[in-house]
Amino acid sequence: MAILLYLFKKSKRTLLLATVFGLLGGASSTFLITTIHRAIEGGLPADRFMTTQFYAMAIIYLLTYLSGQIPLFQLSEGAVYHLRLKMIERILHSPLRFLERMGPHRLYATLTNDIGSITRGLNIIPKVVIYSMIILGCLLYVSYLSPAVLVALAVFTLGMVGIFSLMTKRAKRRFKRSRETGDQLFKLFRDTTEGLKELKMNAGRRSAFLNEHLQPTAASYKEDRIWGLAGFELATTLGNLGFFFVIGAVVFLIPHLIEVDPGLVSGVVLIFVFMISPLSSLLGFMPVIAQASVALNKIEALGLNLDEIAGETYLTGETQAPTVEFIELEGVQHTYYSEREDEQFQLGPIDLKVTAGQIVFIVGGNGSGKSTLAKLIAGLYEPEAGRILLDGRPVDTENRDLYRQCFATVFTDFHLFQSLLGLDSRQMGPLIQRYLERLHLDHKVTLTEGTFSTTNLSTGQRKRLALLVAVAENRPIYLFDEWACDQDPQFKRVFYQEILPDLKAGGKTVIAVTHDDQYFSVADHIIKLADGHLTPYGETVTAP
Repeated sequence: MAILLYLFKKSKRTLLLATVFGLLGGASSTFLITTIHRAIEGGLPADRFMTTQFYAMAIIYLLTYLSGQIPLFQLSEGAVYHLRLKMIERILHSPLRFLERMGPHRLYATLTNDIGSITRGLNIIPKVVIYSMIILGCLLYVSYLSPAVLVALAVFTLGMVGIFSLMTKRAKRRFKRSRETGDQLFKLFRDTTEGLKELKMNAGRRSAFLNEHLQPTAASYKEDRIWGLAGFELATTLGNLGFFFVIGAVVFLIPHLIEVDPGLVSGVVLIFVFMISPLSSLLGFMPVIAQASVALNKIEALGLNLDEIAGETYLTGETQAPTVEFIELEGVQHTYYSEREDEQFQLGPIDLKVTAGQIVFIVGGNGSGKSTLAKLIAGLYEPEAGRILLDGRPVDTENRDLYRQCFATVFTDFHLFQSLLGLDSRQMGPLIQRYLERLHLDHKVTLTEGTFSTTNLSTGQRKRLALLVAVAENRPIYLFDEWACDQDPQFKRVFYQEILPDLKAGGKTVIAVTHDDQYFSVADHIIKLADGHLTPYGETVTAP
């Protein structure tokens, strides 16, 4: 059972301690049943000693039950807490290229559906342990009453387990298939929110999206879930029915075949009736545990291993950006595939040197590899061939994260956080206010205790706010990917003729991907890409 093994690996000691208390709880609950059985056999009312014994054991059962449950709740909730953090940490530490090829919809499905399924699975483990111990205690008492009845019960139980496994095998396949369909469904949900304007503007597209994509996928997900749950429910119901058949056999059939002690019959029936509730609960937990196991397997299959974080060395806490004299690319190559997996595009080999204090423009047509080159320069992609050097030192898995700290960036698909994460808002307050006014955002946005009043802005305004945050980061190198493409002419002029020269005057290096040829004179160097290769490299542009 994958989910139980996962919990066991998290804390063997806590799980074993809870199991011991579970055994004591099972023993005390069994003793309560035996006391009731002896009281009935001995004739009512029971004597004072037996009454005192019963209530004392009830208190012991309560204490041992809670003593077993509370550590297990702490363990399961702690495991969920660490699981969530580990998943986020693993995603943050995974190569960007791997995450891009996986797709955000799979990450969303993992962080929501999978974590939710695992949470529900872990949360029922305490009850699984306690109920199992209660059933074990009952079986021990049955063995005391009649070893023959225990053997018969063991044969019956093995038969029921076999039937249950066969009946739930198909249900488990349904759960697994619904999990795969869930990835597609999350992608369609994302298409709904991000393509809302396009869907509203075209009735044919909207109908095709709903009827040909969303509806069939949602229906397939629904059917798999229904039949998966129904399969487990049918198996659970048959298991409960089987127990009643056993009780019926003990009460109505066996006395006609052989002579049996009425006290034995009443004891066995009492135990069986007592076992029905925990056994029924255990069977009812099976679909939850099955879904949790599917979720764990899915996470493993995606390569997001929960127990190890391999690859680059990542920094923790605030880190001072290293000084930069120059960065250099030597024979750097990168290959990526188009939507058709049989078509690929190769960038490079690229040889490039950027010296501190320069303004460098990367230009070229659409699809020439500009944004990919920007991600390679920033250290977001690891070169497949060649190497990147920082002041002559190779950038590798040990220092790539430190290398990335040299850059403040605004990419075309940037994300704007509500807070100034990692920045001292009190120290940066005057600079931020100055840039809010300079970029005409002061009437829209205010900064209070490191948090922007809003990020619900137009695309151009959000980019200006992202530029402000990048400037506040005060890094040696600034990289802007098509920053000005969504800006009015006024702010294009401010960006190229005021902000970039100001950054250069402050000793900063600026690398900008751009199409705005009317401002090429601002650059010290222009790097032109065509079909993934550099054309005239290092051309000096004389500023006016």
